[in-house]
Amino acid sequence: MKLQYIYILTSFIFFSCKGNNDLNKEQALIVKAPSSSIINKEDQNTEKYKFSTVSQSPIVDIKKESREQIINRFRGIEITINLNDKTFQAGKECKFEYFEKKVSPIKYWYSQSTINIYKEELAKIGISLPKEFSVFMSANPNKTCEYPTSEYIFIEDKIIFIYEGYLIVFGNDKIVSKNI
Repeated sequence: MKLQYIYILTSFIFFSCKGNNDLNKEQALIVKAPSSSIINKEDQNTEKYKFSTVSQSPIVDIKKESREQIINRFRGIEITINLNDKTFQAGKECKFEYFEKKVSPIKYWYSQSTINIYKEELAKIGISLPKEFSVFMSANPNKTCEYPTSEYIFIEDKIIFIYEGYLIVFGNDKIVSKNI
């Protein structure tokens, strides 16, 4: 009789705990629901840029990869700028909290001959060099990306950087997520 009593008591405790556990899961779901909507709010001010083109010739002759290899490397890569938490992400390898700096071409490249080279190459891919543009870089110099680069230029709704001597351009398929 004692054994039956212990068996019934153990079963009762077991099923009570299981019922409580299911209740806790429901409560956890209720608690987690608002946080997922917060994540969506963060995504509402995100700009995404897709790989667009590579300059026909290198600006600097340091290339180790061919133009075709570079195109294949960046095809399918996306750059994401989150305006809420000020993060910049290029592909999966590079993510940092960014600082945006407005500069003139002379303050960025320091020489008129260098400016002329960039102006000419940008014109070949349909981009005009403005009097001032933004540069995205890491807010923390100790947390920067070496690959593909540590600085990204923003001109005419396009993100531009140098890789293996070539101009790499992201932006023709710009997607902007806004609060609807």
